[in-house]
Amino acid sequence: MAAERIYIVGLRKCFPIAYFFHYATRVFFPGSVLIQGQAGLFREEVSHMTDRDLTFAVAFEPYTRETVETVNLAREADSRIIVITDSMVSPLARAADHVFLAANRSPSFYRSLTGALSIVQALVAAIVTHLGEPAAEALERSDANLRSVNTYWYS
Repeated sequence: MAAERIYIVGLRKCFPIAYFFHYATRVFFPGSVLIQGQAGLFREEVSHMTDRDLTFAVAFEPYTRETVETVNLAREADSRIIVITDSMVSPLARAADHVFLAANRSPSFYRSLTGALSIVQALVAAIVTHLGEPAAEALERSDANLRSVNTYWYS
């Protein structure tokens, strides 16, 4: 809650989880940075981490190189690190301050993201609960803004 910036990373199959966390908390954390690495900007996106920041990372085996590098750079910068991963021996878990383990086995070729999404939804609920009335007011302002610019379809 006290972080100056929140760096959020989850790439490839984990991008939807990272994006949802960013989307659901952007109203509360205007200093959040969703790391995407588009157009070769990965190094620039992660180059300003400090000990006043938090890094939130999501990765499962096989771990995407840039996600692991983000966590390692965060550790070098003394940033606090929260991860969602699949094992305590994950390269993310080794550097993290807080680890959430999520099962991701699936009969499909693509592994399940259900556990990770459930963890993120619980974290968002905890943030809203912790912030209390200011969170509700921020969400109402955001919704009013979205309605004023015709984001939603009305029949």
